[in-house]
Amino acid sequence: MARTASIDSLAGIYRHGSWKGVALFRPLLGEKRLELQSYLRAVGQPWIDDPSNEDERFERVRIRKAMPVLRELGIGAEALADLAFRAQEASQALWGATEDWVKLHAKEYETGYCTVETEAFAAQTPVLQMRILGWLVSRYGAGKMPEPGERELLAAWLATGASGRRTLGGAVVVRRKRIVLIGREPGRIDPAPVAVPASGRVIWDGRFDIDAEPGSLVRPMVVAGPRARREDIPAFVQDSLPVISCPGGGTIFPHLAGGRPDQARFRCRLVN
Repeated sequence: MARTASIDSLAGIYRHGSWKGVALFRPLLGEKRLELQSYLRAVGQPWIDDPSNEDERFERVRIRKAMPVLRELGIGAEALADLAFRAQEASQALWGATEDWVKLHAKEYETGYCTVETEAFAAQTPVLQMRILGWLVSRYGAGKMPEPGERELLAAWLATGASGRRTLGGAVVVRRKRIVLIGREPGRIDPAPVAVPASGRVIWDGRFDIDAEPGSLVRPMVVAGPRARREDIPAFVQDSLPVISCPGGGTIFPHLAGGRPDQARFRCRLVN
């Protein structure tokens, strides 16, 4: 509350979540420290106190020690926990609305970029616009959600109606007259080649699921050198596409040969 009015921040820590596809459960999140200590004493189980929990150099410790004063004003731990729960409900509802809007209005291309109509985007509330931008930049950029302030600045630029481009979160955002185009920023892709393991399958740049001969090397096209351009692909998007070098020699440009992402020797699919 001291730092931000963001609903997502006020939501705090979720009881259920995920991390890199692994489900996370926090069954003790709502339990009080003294109650846990009493239970451990009752079952004869020792515990270790973290010294940092008493170190006032940390903000959380200073806040915790100020709680008795806040409690007298009616702002106790229970009230703050209830606020966090309500913020979680609101945040989840907004992200659900964001996902529904993206499914309805964002046009995705197999080459790893998307477009949305400027008119449809402008019709949304500022709160939803910021979430839409965050979702799309995360999806088509480096996979991380930009900070609220960054999304706000990007939304303000789009609202000016000026054509041009901006970069954010490893993505390039291009505003044209009728559409906004979002794709990967080539210069932010790790140029080091990624080897296809013995399984013959690798997720490259978090965006493409590639089946290829083990030992093949995958790198971005911007590193591979100039190639003939496909007119239906924006130049920066083509530079961000994967190139596969085979162990026995030869280089495959999966999205350039006939414009097909699937060929007999390998498969290259956009990650869902």
